Amino acid sequence: MSKINYFEFSDAWVFMALSNYELEWKKIELTNIIARGDMLNHAIFTLEELSNGFQKLQVKGLIKIKEDQIALSNLGLGIMKKVVDSKSGLFTMVDYALKRINTEKIYIENISGNLISSCEFLTENNLSKAYKIYSK
Repeated sequence: MSKINYFEFSDAWVFMALSNYELEWKKIELTNIIARGDMLNHAIFTLEELSNGFQKLQVKGLIKIKEDQIALSNLGLGIMKKVVDSKSGLFTMVDYALKRINTEKIYIENISGNLISSCEFLTENNLSKAYKIYSK
């Protein structure tokens, strides 16, 4: 019987694009997230990839979002450090992160729905503005 993974490649890609965030709350900078994502995967996030990734990462307790701020959880920071400190190259980092976040060992209880941000900052307009800034 094959294992069904909760996270997909795009979720790990979003997670690794958050590598400049830590435990302290910090303003979400979509331009920087787009740039890191492009660096890691030579592609630009879609609104759906970012939205799904943020939601799934929150539900499993790897990140925290409130309004327009984000922070990694202790669990998320620990995984991020292991991936960044690993011997994996830049272009294999997302694959390695995917294996790490889909490990059954890290699963915690799903967080209560009222603690999950709706990611209201993440709109097509905001993403478009961030992409325009990035592409200059």
